[in-house]
Amino acid sequence: MSFNNYYRKLHKKSSRKILFFIVIFCILSSAKSQNKIHTPVFAYHYNDSVIVPPKKPWKAAAETFGFNIALWAFDNYVLQSDYSKISTSSIKKNFETGFVWDNDGFSTNLFGHPYGGSMYFNAARNNGMNFYESMPYAFGGSLMWEFFMEKEPPAINDLISTTIGGFSLGETTYRLADLIIDSRTTGWERFGREFLATAISPMTGFNRLISGESWKRQNFKGRAFGNIPTIVTIRSNYRAISENTDILDNISSSMYVDASLLYGDPFAYENSKPYDYFSFKAGFNLISDRQPLLSNINAIGMIWGKEIELKKEEREVVLGVFQHFDYYDSYGGEYIGEGGVEKVDYHYFRIAEAAAFGGGMLYKAKIGQKNNFIMGAHLNVVLLGASLTDYYNDIDRDYNLGSGYSSKIKLGMIFGTHTELGLNFENYRLFTWKGYDKDLSELDYEEQDYLNAQGDKGNSIFRIVSFSINQKLNKHISIYTDLSCYYRKSHYSDHPDRKYTVSDAKIGLGYIF
Repeated sequence: MSFNNYYRKLHKKSSRKILFFIVIFCILSSAKSQNKIHTPVFAYHYNDSVIVPPKKPWKAAAETFGFNIALWAFDNYVLQSDYSKISTSSIKKNFETGFVWDNDGFSTNLFGHPYGGSMYFNAARNNGMNFYESMPYAFGGSLMWEFFMEKEPPAINDLISTTIGGFSLGETTYRLADLIIDSRTTGWERFGREFLATAISPMTGFNRLISGESWKRQNFKGRAFGNIPTIVTIRSNYRAISENTDILDNISSSMYVDASLLYGDPFAYENSKPYDYFSFKAGFNLISDRQPLLSNINAIGMIWGKEIELKKEEREVVLGVFQHFDYYDSYGGEYIGEGGVEKVDYHYFRIAEAAAFGGGMLYKAKIGQKNNFIMGAHLNVVLLGASLTDYYNDIDRDYNLGSGYSSKIKLGMIFGTHTELGLNFENYRLFTWKGYDKDLSELDYEEQDYLNAQGDKGNSIFRIVSFSINQKLNKHISIYTDLSCYYRKSHYSDHPDRKYTVSDAKIGLGYIF
């Protein structure tokens, strides 16, 4: 809940550009910090000297506790937020009330809280705990915050998104920061590496600072995973989005930049730990008065995988269990209501799955001497997701929370070393069973805090179909085009059903590291 103030500020113009350049610079520096293998399919593992830190569970617990105290102090004394005015009475009331579904904003609940969970998770990872041993820290940190550090009622959706979403964002940021670390370097290069690693994973930087590892020079890199190359692609695009609804037809344009990477190789026999292979993509609207800075985050991490032996050596198949984190947000703008006075904010689309797991299959095949075909197929259970709604509109809520399932199919055809075609299909089905069908304006602010509703009772189908062409001009530079269609159909138990379609086109240049 307390993250709401932070992420409201991200939509201010002054913060957009600063945050954007920090994120992109971190990713670029991460790519430059290692030897690369340029392959159109997947990167491969290489051995390197690694460190195995001792396990310090109590130190990890102290850092989790300390992070919550520091965050509460900032909220209370700097931001002077009303929800941080805790007391013994507020704590007692939280235990008496129990969990409710809260009404915080979309970015707060579906991105802010998972990011907070990554802090708890990485407090453990940086103190020697493995992936599974770090899970209780994300859960415990979230539980402490919900019951003790706010006077608002504890939210069940926050506990789920902070804990499980924290696994995904925590492990990806922990491994990305690890790629930058090089204890052999000195001077400005060393400072730059430590600064960027801290920007990506603050808990990594904090632990290296208090242990002295930030400035200690050694004869090896000092990484936790050795030298695992990544394939990083940065694209700068012109983006145009159009929507056809009964409100109005309009086009929103922006300068859109996205960064994507592949970490590891799912077909390598060395894969034995969660997230030895994962894919990650983040998109940003840099120059736009109408679109949010953070457009999308998509992460798929392989928790467990097994390669299936095939008779033909040019074909490979891996079956596995994967964790998914997806976040899409697009702002529509304002329109003049009846009488020419009222201005209403609305969104093109909003969909997220903060906690999702499922089975998946990865397949690649060599066709001829130079061509490659790749495919990924996934079927997931969504423990917590969210989708834009047409009716439930609280102070910070214009979306429904719920659970359900999702499926994804990604196809890619790579012709030689220059032309790549991609077809992507995503399907989300979310069910909201605890609704509220009365006028929210009749409730005061405290009553809305204790409303305990997921939104409008019903279910929603959300689909994404996209087609992309990537034409390489040389080893690094390419021309990229993407055409996407977003479709939502919502069924409501207490309101008329609604559906709409949004078209999204991007064209620009890409740079492959």
